[in-house]
Amino acid sequence: MVIANMRGESPEAVATLLMQQEGLRGLQVIANMRGESPEAVATLLMQQEGLRGLQGSTISPVYSLDGSHWHALNN
Repeated sequence: MVIANMRGESPEAVATLLMQQEGLRGLQVIANMRGESPEAVATLLMQQEGLRGLQGSTISPVYSLDGSHWHALNN
Protein backbone atom coordinates (compact mmCIF):
# COMPACT_ATOMS: atom_id res chain seq x y z
CA MET A 1 0.00 0.00 0.00
CA VAL A 2 1.20 3.51 -0.82
CA ILE A 3 0.02 6.33 1.42
CA ALA A 4 0.80 9.80 0.14
CA ASN A 5 0.23 13.26 1.52
CA MET A 6 -0.58 15.22 -1.64
CA ARG A 7 -1.23 18.50 0.20
CA GLY A 8 -1.36 21.31 -2.29
CA GLU A 9 -0.64 19.02 -5.22
CA SER A 10 -2.46 19.32 -8.50
CA PRO A 11 -4.77 16.64 -9.92
CA GLU A 12 -1.96 15.89 -12.36
CA ALA A 13 0.39 15.03 -9.48
CA VAL A 14 -2.22 12.67 -8.06
CA ALA A 15 -2.69 11.23 -11.54
CA THR A 16 1.03 10.60 -11.86
CA LEU A 17 1.14 8.77 -8.56
CA LEU A 18 -1.89 6.66 -9.39
CA MET A 19 -0.63 5.85 -12.90
CA GLN A 20 2.62 4.58 -11.42
CA GLN A 21 0.61 1.83 -9.76
CA GLU A 22 -0.71 0.58 -13.10
CA GLY A 23 0.47 -2.94 -13.78
CA LEU A 24 1.36 -3.59 -10.14
CA ARG A 25 -1.20 -5.99 -8.74
CA GLY A 26 -2.28 -5.59 -5.16
CA LEU A 27 -1.08 -2.01 -4.86
CA GLN A 28 -3.57 0.40 -3.35
CA VAL A 29 -3.18 4.17 -3.43
CA ILE A 30 -4.86 6.41 -0.86
CA ALA A 31 -4.42 10.16 -1.26
CA ASN A 32 -6.06 13.30 0.09
CA MET A 33 -7.11 15.87 -2.49
CA ARG A 34 -8.59 19.31 -2.00
CA GLY A 35 -11.94 20.04 -3.65
CA GLU A 36 -15.22 21.80 -2.93
CA SER A 37 -17.23 18.55 -2.99
CA PRO A 38 -16.83 14.82 -3.67
CA GLU A 39 -18.55 15.43 -7.00
CA ALA A 40 -16.01 18.11 -7.98
CA VAL A 41 -13.12 15.79 -7.10
CA ALA A 42 -14.77 12.92 -9.01
CA THR A 43 -15.18 15.12 -12.07
CA LEU A 44 -11.45 15.89 -12.08
CA LEU A 45 -10.51 12.24 -11.62
CA MET A 46 -12.89 10.88 -14.23
CA GLN A 47 -11.33 13.18 -16.85
CA GLN A 48 -8.09 11.19 -16.53
CA GLU A 49 -8.47 7.75 -18.10
CA GLY A 50 -5.78 6.20 -15.92
CA LEU A 51 -7.53 7.31 -12.73
CA ARG A 52 -10.98 5.91 -13.33
CA GLY A 53 -10.41 2.40 -12.04
CA LEU A 54 -12.71 -0.41 -13.11
CA GLN A 55 -15.81 1.10 -11.56
CA GLY A 56 -14.51 4.46 -10.40
CA SER A 57 -12.78 5.73 -7.30
CA THR A 58 -13.99 5.83 -3.71
CA ILE A 59 -14.08 9.43 -2.50
CA SER A 60 -14.76 10.24 1.16
CA PRO A 61 -14.77 13.51 3.09
CA VAL A 62 -11.83 14.30 5.35
CA TYR A 63 -12.93 16.17 8.45
CA SER A 64 -10.04 18.61 8.74
CA LEU A 65 -9.30 20.63 11.85
CA ASP A 66 -9.31 23.92 9.92
CA GLY A 67 -12.56 23.21 8.04
CA SER A 68 -10.92 23.13 4.61
CA HIS A 69 -12.38 20.92 1.89
CA TRP A 70 -10.31 17.73 1.60
CA HIS A 71 -11.37 14.34 0.28
CA ALA A 72 -9.72 10.94 0.63
CA LEU A 73 -9.28 9.06 -2.64
CA ASN A 74 -9.01 5.30 -2.69
CA ASN A 75 -8.16 3.76 -6.02
